[in-house]
Amino acid sequence: MVLLALTACHRAPETVNPLAVVLDTAHRCAGTPYRYGGRSTGGFDCSGLVWYCYDRAGIVIPVDTDHQRKAGDKVTGSWKPRKFEPGDLLFFRIDRMFGRPNHVGIYVGHNRMIHASSSRGVVVDDLENSYWEEHFTYARRIIK
Repeated sequence: MVLLALTACHRAPETVNPLAVVLDTAHRCAGTPYRYGGRSTGGFDCSGLVWYCYDRAGIVIPVDTDHQRKAGDKVTGSWKPRKFEPGDLLFFRIDRMFGRPNHVGIYVGHNRMIHASSSRGVVVDDLENSYWEEHFTYARRIIK
């Protein structure tokens, strides 16, 4: 089963709509293990997954969270999920020692995001969990 998920993640999407490619790629990568610094189907960290999905859509964005947080246009700096659109990058400050966001995920719609969790690998999470609201910093839109 894992082999199928890894193979499916690596397969070229059939659509030419960049947003559809980003979201399709992200969903195909679900189940991929976490790997710090990972940017391939062998393992992803959070920014590596975002970079990979956008790269497959032909959209150049920075590789690391610190630079991704400056890409695109700011959507909101407060917790307003109704303003999120599929493909938006959601930034979180998980470790309060850092003054800036250190985790990123891709909003996929229906109050859910896909991201690379250090403990669970690439997963889709429900944003109705207060944990995400508590750690949210802002959202940015790459595809308009």
